[in-house]
Amino acid sequence: MSLKVFFDTNEIISIAVNRNSTHKILRDLFDDVIHGKLKGYVTGHSLTDFFYVTRREIPKEDRLKFLLMIANNFTILTEPNDVFLSVLSDSDFFDLEDGLQMQCAEDAVLDYIVTENTEHFRASKVKALTAEEFYSLRDSVW
Repeated sequence: MSLKVFFDTNEIISIAVNRNSTHKILRDLFDDVIHGKLKGYVTGHSLTDFFYVTRREIPKEDRLKFLLMIANNFTILTEPNDVFLSVLSDSDFFDLEDGLQMQCAEDAVLDYIVTENTEHFRASKVKALTAEEFYSLRDSVW
């Protein structure tokens, strides 16, 4: 059975714009999702954030192509009203976006969250790892 892994918004942006040193690792992880070695998850709001945030760096056609790749290979999680209310009323959540992502990952019973900001996910019930930390599990876990 494949590991179920949630990718934070920042990781989605990083894979597309090659912003940091984890780009190759993230590319390998995305390839593992595409080839069925991992089950990848993202939130719908992460995709809209990606589309907006990268508008000056990536042409619209390329952003759409990238989002189609995500939509065809990853499960897109959405946040119902009760999730928003839960996150907004919970003082343990560092910020709204991360809180929504944590809650979606928990509700979907996922195995890991991959994020650059593990500190922001300290209240998460789903273990949060950096891309490097998660990749280091590659031979032993999947």
